[in-house]
Amino acid sequence: GLVVFEERTGAERLVWYDRNGRELGEVDAPTVVHNPTLSPDGSYLVGMSDDPEQGGVWLLDLDRGTANRFVSDGTMPLPSPDGTQVAYASRRRDGRMDLYVRPRLGDATAEEALLQSDRPKFINDWSRDDLYITYGTTSAETGEDLWLLPRFGDAQPMPYLTSEANEMQGRISPDGRWMAYASDESGRWEVYVQAFPGTGRRQVVSAGRGGAQPQWRQDGRELFYLSADHTLMAVPVTGGDDLGIGRPVPLFRFELSGSIKDYRQHYAASQDGQRFLVDAVEAPGLTNMTVVVNWQSLLAP
Repeated sequence: GLVVFEERTGAERLVWYDRNGRELGEVDAPTVVHNPTLSPDGSYLVGMSDDPEQGGVWLLDLDRGTANRFVSDGTMPLPSPDGTQVAYASRRRDGRMDLYVRPRLGDATAEEALLQSDRPKFINDWSRDDLYITYGTTSAETGEDLWLLPRFGDAQPMPYLTSEANEMQGRISPDGRWMAYASDESGRWEVYVQAFPGTGRRQVVSAGRGGAQPQWRQDGRELFYLSADHTLMAVPVTGGDDLGIGRPVPLFRFELSGSIKDYRQHYAASQDGQRFLVDAVEAPGLTNMTVVVNWQSLLAP
């Protein structure tokens, strides 16, 4: 008898694409970096690595082409609205996922604990006006929920969406008046936009066709998300008291290194929404083939 084994693999890369899906270039990093998040001015990005030797939070300077490991035991990094600080999560306290922040430049000892509690915490967004950090957490009663960490007053965390459905990936609009998020309340993951900081009227963005991972363009006039089949979608938005949501337009599809319902994001939009830095996986290619002839003889005692 004859048995043939095929081994397939796909390389993970950080790749720039235009709106038509044309590859523009690649961001070099010393290790595989996930969760790419651009600074507000686009000069650097932060990401995370699961590499056993080089894991943690990485900061990549896009202007200078340099990279450094920012925090060795951190994950889910997020730049501050002015780009001078980086927030991140870490399990350093007895395995509990807590939130920390430290200056992007300067002494690492300037780190500050933002929130420590028994619940897991996954950073989603930092509002443009520096009033709120949004994060996801979980509970046995309500599953995945969205919470707010105020940056004013007593800075006590407060629930935002804690329904029986799962809600995650909360992103605050640039004008601070709306929250985009993903929920499975319909039976599949969809993208919604809801009033903020209250929980008033809302709209479905993904048109009932599935989606997650929403991100706002920096001027708030467009909202991006990933559809169920991993197509990057663009939705025109008109702001104001009555938010206008247009028809989703497909841009391009790419292979993910995970799922659209991950806490980590798989793409980052440039300031003008014309380029996208994607945490992509190349289509698997045949890398090795093994042929075993007369395999039954290998079973003989």
